[in-house]
Amino acid sequence: MARFQDLSTELVLGILEKVLPEDIESLSLVSKRIYQLAIPRLEEHRRLGKKYTDVRNKVEYRPHNWCDPGGLLADLLCEIMSDTKIGHYVKKIHLDLWHNGPREGWKPDEVFDKQLVTSRPRLQQDPKTNMEIIEEAIRTIKIIPTEEVDDWLCEIRRGNEDPLVALLLLHASKIHSLIFVAPYNSLRSSYLLKTIQRGAGQGSTVDPYLSHLKNIEICFAEAWESLEFVKACMSLPSLASIKTDTLFVDGRTHEANSAILPQPLNVTDISFQSGFLPETVLFELLRGVKNLKTFAYNFTRLWRDEDYRPTFDCLALMTTLEANASYNLEHLILGAEDIQASQIAPTRGFHALREIEFDTNHCLAVEESRIANLIGVLLVSIERLTLRWDEGASADGVEIFKEAFVALVRESKTQLPHLRTLNLSTRDQAQSDALWDCLGSDETAQMNQVLSFKIQGPNGSGEIPAWVDNVCTCGQDCSGDGSQ
Repeated sequence: MARFQDLSTELVLGILEKVLPEDIESLSLVSKRIYQLAIPRLEEHRRLGKKYTDVRNKVEYRPHNWCDPGGLLADLLCEIMSDTKIGHYVKKIHLDLWHNGPREGWKPDEVFDKQLVTSRPRLQQDPKTNMEIIEEAIRTIKIIPTEEVDDWLCEIRRGNEDPLVALLLLHASKIHSLIFVAPYNSLRSSYLLKTIQRGAGQGSTVDPYLSHLKNIEICFAEAWESLEFVKACMSLPSLASIKTDTLFVDGRTHEANSAILPQPLNVTDISFQSGFLPETVLFELLRGVKNLKTFAYNFTRLWRDEDYRPTFDCLALMTTLEANASYNLEHLILGAEDIQASQIAPTRGFHALREIEFDTNHCLAVEESRIANLIGVLLVSIERLTLRWDEGASADGVEIFKEAFVALVRESKTQLPHLRTLNLSTRDQAQSDALWDCLGSDETAQMNQVLSFKIQGPNGSGEIPAWVDNVCTCGQDCSGDGSQ
């Protein structure tokens, strides 16, 4: 039986030309002869990977104006259409800015300049304009109805880059991450939104679109937003992580929509960096997510709306999380102006929780009694605890502050036996110095020898390793001071 390395040079070169980018390096290791023949293809593979793996539409700031690179999305789509293998290299798209209306510099009827994107020779083809290539890109997508083609072309011609983002997701078949700043308009009629909704509704097709898209990060404008975009993303069977920033949903006008629900087994990481989501919205999003491992929510108010001042109901959120993710949640991050220990009591109902972070205005550990309440509601399986707070303390309050954290170290030894790291972050330098003094002392270290500390202050950060990590067990006087 003939072996692959015994094939003629012409056949091997033909195979190397057709092999997919993700397989070329493995194929080149078959033999020394195959590797020598594959060197030009490997060089091209590495060059294209460096250029296209992480595409960034970066916006540069210059004095008195923003510098928009412009044309990147249309050029990238035309390059992918001219050589489909380029689409296999695009893994991540990061959009700082994309236009949704007329813009200067966009020349839709200009002949596409086929720059040398690969080193392989090509047959001479008749030149095409940007719009001709883009029209071809639209018509080859099965989930775009024929009657919508003219509408897509019209929007792209006038400078709207929203359809171009959608087309890039559809033609870059291996893309796994999309990070973008949402335009300053409603996303309900977005072409990207419609594309994601259609991708989520494909069902079990042979070659589904958006099948590799796992991570989406969206930064919204500071305004009341619709939840449909987030729900559509969470409906993608492949999606594992969704993160939003400044997402504000108006609880006065929001209506539950059961037509679009998250997939029950896909999403493992949900993060709302800042914003406001009513309890009904959180319940609507979380009730379909059963394998959630990380959840972050930093509650903030919309500063532009002085008439509507929503409050953060921590107990309702914790109850909803417990009802849907009690067996899988491992990492919980909560931020609000004030969180009481009694409000996080449902953490006792989680079975896999290992790490908790609290970001508040007042420190959760101001008094020793509050420390007892805090430790009393935490799960014994906690391995890492992070406390961040903004409010400073008076001179007298620093001593109370030190006593509270000494009590935390002392009580954690028996009530939180798996706790190994305590992260503390304050914006007050006096508090930071006090933490170093009390937590770095030998007396405090002896209370819980397996606990290490990471302290962050306004002027820097540092670590105090666990006391047992600094102890030599050889039995000799290693330090020279008579200790062993």
